[in-house]
Amino acid sequence: ISLKNRVALRTAKKLNSDKLEIYELANFLTPDECEMIIDLINKSDLKESSTINAEATNNYAINEYRTSKTCHFADKYPLINEIESRICKTIGINNSNAEYIQGQKYCTGQQFKLHTDYFDPAVLEQNKSINGQRTWTFMIYLNDMEDADSGGYTAFPYAYIATQPKAGTAIIWNNLSIDGKKEN
Repeated sequence: ISLKNRVALRTAKKLNSDKLEIYELANFLTPDECEMIIDLINKSDLKESSTINAEATNNYAINEYRTSKTCHFADKYPLINEIESRICKTIGINNSNAEYIQGQKYCTGQQFKLHTDYFDPAVLEQNKSINGQRTWTFMIYLNDMEDADSGGYTAFPYAYIATQPKAGTAIIWNNLSIDGKKEN
């Protein structure tokens, strides 16, 4: 389902692409909220970020493809729970249909190479720990990157879009087509 007509996204800017439904929502988080989340991430039990192993879909792979660190907030912090509710209200889904929020920490030179956020149907069928397809991704920048040459941006190369991090700004995109199939 398209977000285009959702009331909660009236202040969002639709980014220009005929290949991807993508929005930018400035000031989704306050500077104080960004700082508090950064603090929670830094104090958390950060683990090497992983991807699903294509050959063994119940296993997660740690490799050079994704070099950041990740923390899973689950249901531990009132601030994170409130932000999760705000996210769900913004995109019009019930909290029970959302994944727990993850925090990502990237140091200079780290990256997550070209990937998709939806799951291959075979992965969904074989990995019972996944609670359904990822239809939308809601990513929030927690800090600014002033110098584009130093990295830090998020690129959608097939849609010819790249977004520059600005603290508190959310980037929201549809991982599937209107009929619920993966985008090409």
